[in-house]
Amino acid sequence: MKKSIFVLFMMLLASNIMAETDSIKVGWGNLDYSVPESPAFSMLGNNPDNILKPTSVRSIAVNIGNFYLTKGNSLPKNFGVEISPLLLNPKVSLNSYNRHKFLYRMRISAGTNILDNGSYQIAEGLRFTIIDKTDLRSDSYFLDQLYQSCTNSSSATNKAIAEYIRSGNGKYHNIIDANLAYEKDTVFKKEIKELSKKYYTNNMINPDSINKIRSLRKEELWNATIWEVGIGSVQSSNDSLINNAKFSKASLWTTYGTHLSKKDQLLIGCKFSIVDSTSEWNKNFSIGTRYYYGSNNLRAFVQGEYKYEHKENGATASIGCIFNITNGIWGQFAMNFIFDNKGNVTYSPSLNVSLGSTEKKQY
Repeated sequence: MKKSIFVLFMMLLASNIMAETDSIKVGWGNLDYSVPESPAFSMLGNNPDNILKPTSVRSIAVNIGNFYLTKGNSLPKNFGVEISPLLLNPKVSLNSYNRHKFLYRMRISAGTNILDNGSYQIAEGLRFTIIDKTDLRSDSYFLDQLYQSCTNSSSATNKAIAEYIRSGNGKYHNIIDANLAYEKDTVFKKEIKELSKKYYTNNMINPDSINKIRSLRKEELWNATIWEVGIGSVQSSNDSLINNAKFSKASLWTTYGTHLSKKDQLLIGCKFSIVDSTSEWNKNFSIGTRYYYGSNNLRAFVQGEYKYEHKENGATASIGCIFNITNGIWGQFAMNFIFDNKGNVTYSPSLNVSLGSTEKKQY
């Protein structure tokens, strides 16, 4: 009889652990990293640099800009949005995400732009993640801690339920009824959670400590290894009618990110494009590097880039900073120096604002 009760208890404990881990939705693993421009937004050419900045996937991100400071206080005329279609499902679990990471990390983007002459541009893009060590949802160390937290939480819950039954003062008098009620009776669930706190030791990983570990891990992962590939195209039209749009550009990017210390990040990226120049199609190419120094919430950068565009050599150098405005909202200020093949330099200060799905503080 005792053996049967023990087996039943272990089965309930195992089922509770599986339920805990599978009920943690993938959106909880979204960290508030910077929101760089999407491939579609980059295709519109409003930033002079061509490095596609990589970042851990969010379900949705929006780019608004470029706020060219030399044009006064006019509203921005270009806009881009990027989504991960599979992450739009709010019921996606961490287990499902890790089984199909490549598909969940795939992002689709679209953007529009109004040029100074009144013509329109429409852009589309795709982003694929090859490697992403910044992603908390697939970080083996954190997932081990999370699993241990769920194990401890389930064990404490079962002990609290057993104590509740032994007391004989409640309305549930056996393990099966109490476990079923725990999932449906919110008052009973709150009572059991309060009772379970006594079964956590000081060094035991629990839901409170896992959130602290999560915050620390976020600061450690923001500059971890990441590698992305993006493709995009642009259609141009003299008016706002989509039917009159004409294919004018296609591009392919790849960017690899790594770090040299705890406070920096190094990006190396290149881009290849074919561009319609009325009489012929030109092949453009660029390669560059961007170096960040600081923290996840605030970091300065310098960038250098070689460009071969319209059969001429050129270069771009940039300095600036990326800063977190609030949860899910980021800004980037940059001063860009553009060098043509004759050595002439033009200046282009800019300010971009990006919005992304917010970081959830509790799971």
